Amino acid sequence: VSVATIETSAKHRLPGVNQTYLSGGMSIHEGLQAALKQDPNIIMIDNVPDGPTAEQAVHAATTGHLVLAGLHAESSIAALLRLRHTGVEPFLLMTSLRASVGQRLVRKLCPECRERYALSDEERGQLEESFGIATPAARKRVHELEKSAAPSIFGDVKQLNSTPAQITHLWKPSETGCDTCEHTGYKGRTAITEVLKNTDGLQKALLAREIMSTGSVQALMLKDGFIPMGLDGLVKALRGQTTATEVLKAMAGQT
Repeated sequence: VSVATIETSAKHRLPGVNQTYLSGGMSIHEGLQAALKQDPNIIMIDNVPDGPTAEQAVHAATTGHLVLAGLHAESSIAALLRLRHTGVEPFLLMTSLRASVGQRLVRKLCPECRERYALSDEERGQLEESFGIATPAARKRVHELEKSAAPSIFGDVKQLNSTPAQITHLWKPSETGCDTCEHTGYKGRTAITEVLKNTDGLQKALLAREIMSTGSVQALMLKDGFIPMGLDGLVKALRGQTTATEVLKAMAGQT
């Protein structure tokens, strides 16, 4: 497999990969053009800054290359709309895009000293408002997601922290910590993520130019099982990987 990268700075040397580091005034678009002349199987671009680069990347994807591209955007949906607004034709975008993935990093609770606590009615109301889960259907979905995540995320914790009707418990860092986490209450980081898949419904809406905002895309994709980043973070908070506060800070910070 032939792999080529176009990178704005050299962070890691990858043996067997043809890496292009931009220097001497070379643009990402020019670097991509040079990489395509090598006819690689896989192309990785660390950032798509403008319309010409986006169009070139999309054309590469439609001609048999696997293109992995980074975008500065607030979410997976915003990344899709940014590509659309750069001037890429909808039919090209929809035939080339596999998925758009968004992620942010949050601190992980120390598994040795984290503490489980029951929510008060006031705390529960604030949590539901912050995460947009004030309806019975939304709370039931959170519970179903926690049940499905329980075996793989801290599977040693048997009890669930939600019911179909409400969230009952959450986790917090120990005030004193322990030797494992150097008395901080946190150890390491993990990602909260969302994956926007290229579904038939999304294709039809974009081709018909019906979607022009993040809210309208999310409303459409929620019907197909889309899990927003904040909801993924809430499930990880329920399973004791992080705290709801960490998730909200990451979402507000747009990191």
